[in-house]
Amino acid sequence: MKTIAQFRVEPEGLFLDLVDQPASVFVNANTGHVLLNEGTGNDRYNGFLLESSMDVLFWVEDLGDEQWHVLLHLDRESFHILGMTRDLKSSVSWTTLANYRVREKHIPAKLSDLTTAEQELLSRLSDTN
Repeated sequence: MKTIAQFRVEPEGLFLDLVDQPASVFVNANTGHVLLNEGTGNDRYNGFLLESSMDVLFWVEDLGDEQWHVLLHLDRESFHILGMTRDLKSSVSWTTLANYRVREKHIPAKLSDLTTAEQELLSRLSDTN
């Protein structure tokens, strides 16, 4: 299983690091393109580029027992599991920012730049942790 080590927001874009593969997912700050370099193993893509014009969407799925999958919706019928995490707040923050970046081609400078609805969702999540 792919386990997520951390979610990062850097000037050049957003990164998702797996325990065994840093920068396995990269969302480019300038273009909104998504690059997958997940390392070796089953169900891992390397050098796989998704342009921001494609219908991609990041989301978080509850697995129960305080575990969540971070998924990448590739098209209307398929998705790819990016990894498992126990950090719900960071995963929702990161996927929200990544979706915003892909769709709007702009990374908010800070979480307060998100929409009111996104801020309320993050607030509710932080109240449950």
